[in-house]
Amino acid sequence: MLINKNNIQLTHSSDYEELSLKDESEVIFSFIIEASSPQKAKQALLAFDFDSFNIDEKKTGVYRADNPKISYFRYLETEKYLNIFDIRITPPRGCKKFKYKIIPWGNELVKEIRQLKITQLSSNDRPKRKVILKVDDLRFDESFSKFSRVIEICNEFKIPASIGVIGNTLENASKYQIEFIKNQLGENNIEIWHHSWSHKDLTLIPRYEIENEVTKTLDAFKKIFDQNLTIFGAPFNKVNDNVIEVAKSHNLDIIFETDFPRNITPELNKNGDGQPNLLAFIERFERTKDQEISQVQIHPGRWDDRGYNEFRSCIAYMIGAEINFTTVNNINQTE
Repeated sequence: MLINKNNIQLTHSSDYEELSLKDESEVIFSFIIEASSPQKAKQALLAFDFDSFNIDEKKTGVYRADNPKISYFRYLETEKYLNIFDIRITPPRGCKKFKYKIIPWGNELVKEIRQLKITQLSSNDRPKRKVILKVDDLRFDESFSKFSRVIEICNEFKIPASIGVIGNTLENASKYQIEFIKNQLGENNIEIWHHSWSHKDLTLIPRYEIENEVTKTLDAFKKIFDQNLTIFGAPFNKVNDNVIEVAKSHNLDIIFETDFPRNITPELNKNGDGQPNLLAFIERFERTKDQEISQVQIHPGRWDDRGYNEFRSCIAYMIGAEINFTTVNNINQTE
């Protein structure tokens, strides 16, 4: 990504400050920007001078700038009058010090920048990124084996999975399917969440139909597994006030769409393919490296053998990145 130097007003920008690194550190810049207007995004830049280092933009978390006065930058996306930022930067390997400054995006937009705090995290005390593996569209029909295959891969890698059940096939579940899920629940390998009754867009139907979509799945799951569902994820990741209110009224207290960042998927949806793709996933995953908790969303019902092989590679990549795989319930119990 390049910035056109003619679009940057370097007004009210102070000289660079120098930061010395204590070791191979991740650096967190924490500050507040008070804006004159909440209407325009990209109200400021956090600019860096890494001297002569050859920067890997994906690993570092910065972009090269086409501007003679700065070398690299991070956009500060803003939507409110008071905008709180915690920007994580991973300096290039071997870097002992670098320079930084905050550049307002025009006088009329930035009223004040304050409370700059800089935290260095060494590799030993850096918190691990948490990932919820969000598995969508479990049905108790001929597609069940695709999901059991995913669960077996997760068990092989010793990571948990969070699986969304579509309720209208629960009554057709075979004895084998029921016992398989019960065993996985009993060993805490998986958690099950509510993914509606018929997987229709709940934002397009009246409230009484939303009630049916919610209550019928709750009742059917309770009858078979003797457990109450407490987590909800909407079809197509789409909610509105009615959907949220109905879900909350039935003790579905955690909603993926409102309680967690937007999902990341390893699936490459060109031409309706929908198969996981390692290279596409790495790009998306690295682009969201600032997230403390990420949900990685998959749809095994559409995969073929190639998809499972790519899925294995995606899991191995995250394990190599020292990701902490977790579930919604685990996060909820620790907060």
